[in-house]
Amino acid sequence: PTVDLGADVVLCNGASQTLDAGSHTSYLWNTGATTQTIDVNTAGTYYVTVQDALGCEASDTLLVETLTVDITQNDTTICEGDSLVLFANPLNTNLQNGLASYYSMNGNANNDLGNNYNGLVHNTSFENDRFNNSNGSYSFTNNNDSIGLTNSSSINFNEFTISCWVKRASTSTNFSLSTIVNNYKASTIEEGFWFGFRDNQYAGKLGMWLCNNAGVGTYAEEIISSSMPLNDGQWHHVVAFYDRNVGGQDSSGIYIDGELKVLSYLNYEPYQGHITVGNNQYSENLDGSLDDLVIYERPLSREEILQLYKAGSNTHLWSPGGETTSSITAKPTVTTNYTVDITSGSTTCTSDPTIITVQPLPTVDLGPDLIICNGAAQTLDAGSHSSYLWSTGATTQTIDINTAGTYFVTVQDATGCEASDTIEATDKILTVDAGTDQT
Repeated sequence: PTVDLGADVVLCNGASQTLDAGSHTSYLWNTGATTQTIDVNTAGTYYVTVQDALGCEASDTLLVETLTVDITQNDTTICEGDSLVLFANPLNTNLQNGLASYYSMNGNANNDLGNNYNGLVHNTSFENDRFNNSNGSYSFTNNNDSIGLTNSSSINFNEFTISCWVKRASTSTNFSLSTIVNNYKASTIEEGFWFGFRDNQYAGKLGMWLCNNAGVGTYAEEIISSSMPLNDGQWHHVVAFYDRNVGGQDSSGIYIDGELKVLSYLNYEPYQGHITVGNNQYSENLDGSLDDLVIYERPLSREEILQLYKAGSNTHLWSPGGETTSSITAKPTVTTNYTVDITSGSTTCTSDPTIITVQPLPTVDLGPDLIICNGAAQTLDAGSHSSYLWSTGATTQTIDINTAGTYFVTVQDATGCEASDTIEATDKILTVDAGTDQT
């Protein structure tokens, strides 16, 4: 018999698809189903074995990926003239589980998830990313360059996956290590991990240093062949993981461009300490470029790591504006609906719209500058608004003044939008001389 499930598919935003094995005598799917068709809506590898009337068998396999295109910003209101960053989560639905932080590095080192862990940049400079977007990645060129992740000691590294894109033009001869991510505690009791390149005699091979609480550290040796050091000046997707298999054997490994290059079985003691990107405490910096750093608090499966690798080639198209980066700075002048298309292979998925409502600024007019005659009081009126703050400290709609000076007020409407105005008051003393008294 002949069975053909068709090409691999990408399902958009929770959609389902029917897989049809064709007309045969019997069916057995890996889901346990025994029908000609099954409906699927979750990522995974699906296969079916069919039989004809003579008992002859044939099988086929199909890979299903799910892609949820989501703008992380909910509908919101901004004040006229303000802006905000919109981020399109590029990760398939299952890849959002256990996600601690995501750094797209489009113009900054902030965590795009918005849950702390923002990066503090020290000396590093911007570089074009792998899609040639300007200011889309960070370049580390000397031993003072680093990005420290704030509050990162609260990330749980009992199990983990570190994913990023790196580019190196050469192998460093300045030192033996070139750091991608460092979570290593150097003391009488060594804990944590280090992930990066092993230079000098190791020819730029990718490595991960895992430490246990007995003070013993072990490299994962021979991670890639000596004929394939990552110093070709091209972008590569690299992943390190640690899987704490309760009741079994813990495992760790490294992927390069979606392929598992080494699988090791090492003891490891997590260190809940500060994370440094691109450098370590010994000033062994990356000596290359870094983009799209993703940190998980769990080990990803092979299928998920392959999805991450493929997600790196997804393209973005925002509307309105036409930007092609994973995040944009929106500064609408009128209420606007924003959407983003993400294309994976030949499939394009579109997000639900995010509506940004633009609130006009309130109007405040204290009138023309005025003259205070002979100390007579003048009333300044800021009009009807939700709140007021005068330069005098008053918080009322009106104030009375009787001395020269510069007075200004800031008002807010109910949505918090602000406007200000300033008025100058000058003194003038007027005297009247009617002459001498007459009788």
